[in-house]
Formats: sequence, C-alpha cells, structure tokens
Amino acid sequence: MTPYHPRTLFTLHLIADKPHSLQRPSQATHKRCWASRGIMRPIAILVVVALLTALTAFLVATHYLAGNAETGGPEGVTSIPSAGEDLPGESREVGAPEPLKIALIESGSTRFLRPIEYYRLENGTIVKVERYNPFPFKITLASNVSLDLHADSLAVYRVYFASTPEEVVKIASRLLGIQPSSYEYNDDTSTYIIRTGGGSVVLEYTATTGFFRITYMNPQDLNPDDFMAKRVKPLVAPQFTYEAKAGIKPSKTIGSTTLERSKVYIWILDGIPTTSKIVFKLDENERIVGIEGVIPLSVEEVGVYNLISLNMIPQLLSERVSGKINSSDWYITKLGFTSLTITSIKLVYKVTPENYLVPVYSFEGEWELEYGGIQARGSLEGLIVAVTSS
Repeated sequence: MTPYHPRTLFTLHLIADKPHSLQRPSQATHKRCWASRGIMRPIAILVVVALLTALTAFLVATHYLAGNAETGGPEGVTSIPSAGEDLPGESREVGAPEPLKIALIESGSTRFLRPIEYYRLENGTIVKVERYNPFPFKITLASNVSLDLHADSLAVYRVYFASTPEEVVKIASRLLGIQPSSYEYNDDTSTYIIRTGGGSVVLEYTATTGFFRITYMNPQDLNPDDFMAKRVKPLVAPQFTYEAKAGIKPSKTIGSTTLERSKVYIWILDGIPTTSKIVFKLDENERIVGIEGVIPLSVEEVGVYNLISLNMIPQLLSERVSGKINSSDWYITKLGFTSLTITSIKLVYKVTPENYLVPVYSFEGEWELEYGGIQARGSLEGLIVAVTSS
C-alpha cells in the first residue's frame, strides 16, 4: 500500500501554520510599581525590560536546542518521550531474550535505505524522524500472525565465497561453459570482469559478496531449470537446495510494454528460505538476456542458538524503534508512526555484511500516524535477528 500523506510537499507535511508570538508585558503594572520613585522610574523600567528580554531569549534558546538536539527529537513537544525513556504502558519483561549481536545492515547505509522525514504539527513545530521514532507509539501483532516452526533452535553459519583468481575462473568456466583466457580485476570493488565471445558475453563477480552478473548481448535460448541444475548448483555448498518461485513475472516495463521478464530461484538452507537468490532475466520471447545472483561456495556452522518467540517481537522492536536500545540487529523501512500492526512474519536466513548466515524474522506491517493534526498511514517492511544466545 502506498502511504497516504495529507497535504504533502516533498517530505514536509504541512498541517497548520500557526507561528508562535511573544506578548510584551503590560506596562500598566510597571507604572503602578514605580509611580512614587520619581527620576528612578525610567531607569527601573529599562532594567525590568532588559531582564524580561534576557529571560525570554534564554527560554527561546533552551526551547530551540531541546527540540533540535542531535537525538533528532521534535522541537518543543514535551509530550513525546525522548530516546531511552520507557514508553507509556511499556515495561521490559524480566529475563527477556536479546537477539544475537550481529549487524544486519552495513554501518552507515541506513541513511540511504530509509530517508529522513520531516513533519509539521498543527502548532507549527517541525518534527524530524531520522534514527528513532519521536512519537509515542504502540506495536502489536495481528491476531492471525503465526509460524509453523518445527524447531526451537537454529544454527548460525559463516559463509564463504570464491575469492582467489583460481576460484573465480572455475566459477566462470562452469557458468559460461567455456574456459576464460583472461580477466580484469577492480581492486576498489573486489570485482572480476570476464569477457568471452568477442565481448558479447560479460561476467562480473564480486569476491566480497559472492554476487555475479552475466550479460548476454545476444539473447540465449537456454532453459533456466537446466542452467540451475547443471551449471549453478554444482558450484554451491551441498547444504543448500533451491526452489523456483512460481511463474515468470514482468521485471522491467515502459508504459504497458514489458521489456524484461524474470524467473527467480531461492536458496534454501536447513529447510528455511534465504534472502539470496538467482534471477534469470528474459526478453519478450523468454530468451535469457542476463543472469545474476549469489553463489555460496561453502558454509561453516559457528553455533546453534535458541529461537526468539514471536510474542517477544513487539517489545524488542519497541525498544529499538524508540532509541532505548541502540543496535544494528534490526531494520525497518519506516520510523515515524503512532501505531504499527505486524501483519505477517517469515523466518529466513540472511547474509550479513560480515558474511554470516543468520536466522531473521522478516515482517510486514501496517502503520498509522495520528499526532498533532497529522493523519497518515501506509505499509512497511522490516527485519530483526531471530535467535538469542540467552
């Protein structure tokens, strides 16, 4: 669902424009107080005005700094709890498990994945939403959310990708069906580039992530199922199986014309889907024009950990969304809301920036923001580590 924002202007939500005003103190009071003081009356008036001006400046400065502090809190909205405060009606369950401390998102990339938002309340206050949710909020699970889990613990793996020239050439030979005679290497991106067929076929492979991309300048009459079984699967660690997503779906269109379709295969580990996949890009005649995905060369188990129960997810997310816990074991696509209902949860394996395969809960939800004249709603997605060391 596309979020609905009333009166949206770029990312600034204009709800009302009622600038604050400062009323000057009544002079009548000063006249009564200083009427009998003769020549000192003008001096006293100046002193009082100076004191009031200084006090007003101090209060305004304090008000401004409090609202524009580095925490990103809203200016002058004292009813919104700051980062680290207990949320209204929220208390941490004694002995509640903490997710395994593994970063799901590369450090510094959150700013690009989730843009900063600004809201204007009906009193004119500007609220910045960046690293945590500045609004009072509640997170709940929909009553129909469940998972059919057959285990109460899962393994965490270290995953390895081809990194040496010899390993990369072996992968290229299998994927392309021909022994490459040469390759290029980009040291900045750790990417190998191999060209065959006079440059009509280009393979790119990134050693740090195991991601590859093949581009065919001339569409190929290849069967994706056969390609997966005979060329891709023999390269992958034996712990993995794969599953084809149903059907061939449009992946690139201009207007009503479909320029590119795709067929997707998901890697499965321990019977659980991963976020890694192989994608075949097809033209309008279903000939292959490109292939891309991840090749996990081998995996090594690093430990077995207990699964976190679903009913703990609202509490764990609340602590992170509010800023009470600063951690990289979660991610969410939208932060500014007053209510979030999680409508679906899936258990998947995700490759982390440090090349661990970690069980995570991948969830979707519906959010609403009703505060200070703002009324908006939409959908979001998120992740949180699903296992704990406790």
